[in-house]
Amino acid sequence: MSTRRAAEQITDRFTDRFTEQVTLREAAAHGAAALILRPWTDEDADVLVRHHADVLLRSWLVTHLHTAPDQAVSRVTREA
Repeated sequence: MSTRRAAEQITDRFTDRFTEQVTLREAAAHGAAALILRPWTDEDADVLVRHHADVLLRSWLVTHLHTAPDQAVSRVTREA
């Protein structure tokens, strides 16, 4: 196998690890709620817009969604 092909295979495996859909779960502990991290879905768009309206949260965000649910759907689709 050529060095170039071997490098391509390593790159493919590396890329696959970062593009696969993964859901992470952590059980509740020490008074903290359970946590689930999962890929965005279209159903998250309305909640995303609602949370972007929170003044305190907006102070920590680099980008902002204003009121357009289609912006949220675009972001969800792009980041999924």
